[in-house]
Amino acid sequence: MRHLPQRDFPLFRLLAFSLLLLPFSSAATGAATYTTVQNAEPIVNLRQVSPTVALAGRLNDSALATIEAENYAAVVDLRTPAEGVAAEQQMFKGTGIEYINIPIGGELPEAATIQIFNDTMDRLVGKKILIHCQSGNRVGMMWGVYLTSKGVPLNEVLAVVKYSATKEPMLDGIRQYAAHAGSAQDQ
Repeated sequence: MRHLPQRDFPLFRLLAFSLLLLPFSSAATGAATYTTVQNAEPIVNLRQVSPTVALAGRLNDSALATIEAENYAAVVDLRTPAEGVAAEQQMFKGTGIEYINIPIGGELPEAATIQIFNDTMDRLVGKKILIHCQSGNRVGMMWGVYLTSKGVPLNEVLAVVKYSATKEPMLDGIRQYAAHAGSAQDQ
């Protein structure tokens, strides 16, 4: 039996160890296909945050059937016109599901836009609603802002939205609003 020279043994171990890990790599486990499967879901990143409110990312072509089956009364879309609002608005036309678009960018919106969102949420209380954007981050921020406006403590708000508002600028938007709301209440 031939032995490898001592200096080659670490290289051999590294190669052997790498081969053992191959089944756990993203290519072997289908991580690339996981994204495809996830994107094939009718409603991406769907999170039910109360019996009547769900937060989500984009709605795919088969979303309407799911939304109808789940008896949603309204869909609140926070995407901008460049993100496909017109097509989605057309999709809900004639369905009996109220479609509302409140365009939100990637940061805390102006006070007037926040007021429109909060008024919309207040008007829809008790109805089953789906609030969505492209990924779910803006939705998490705006739901957090809404909860904060209702007096929910910031730590509880952040716990509710942590799976939707995963980007730091969105969480900062909630914190910024909470700080502003707190200082306004002190006056």
